[in-house]
Amino acid sequence: MCADACRYEFSQVRFNWRDATGLDLGLSARARDCPSLDFGANDRGAVFMTNWITTNFVDTGKSYSTSFRFNGLSAPTSDGGQFSTSGVAGDTVRLAYRSPAAPILGLADGANFPVAFDLCIVVGDKAMKTRLVCQPKPDGALCHAG
Repeated sequence: MCADACRYEFSQVRFNWRDATGLDLGLSARARDCPSLDFGANDRGAVFMTNWITTNFVDTGKSYSTSFRFNGLSAPTSDGGQFSTSGVAGDTVRLAYRSPAAPILGLADGANFPVAFDLCIVVGDKAMKTRLVCQPKPDGALCHAG
């Protein structure tokens, strides 16, 4: 589903992945030319992070994913985290995902930073994606839309 995902307009992207505290992702998604964002109870979803590429265009071969099922406006994820939506205003919604998962890429990998990857969020029959670019932090990575 991510291959055909609509490229929503993302803003206010906050992505930190730290050894000590895990993953913290927050962003606003605007529908623009894509289907409107309405999430219902019992909708299934997933977060995919794929195609981790170094600045020298080397594929790290790493990926990460988690799945969830809404029980209202939030859902526990298969990796022990939480995915939620809030602040729906017109064609824009605020999404958040927090997980205790350890980073899959860090300074110890010896990767040439920055590292870019594709973020795809699937909820029900809607899929949205963007490319994020990450800079190294001593205890993880900080990423932004790029």
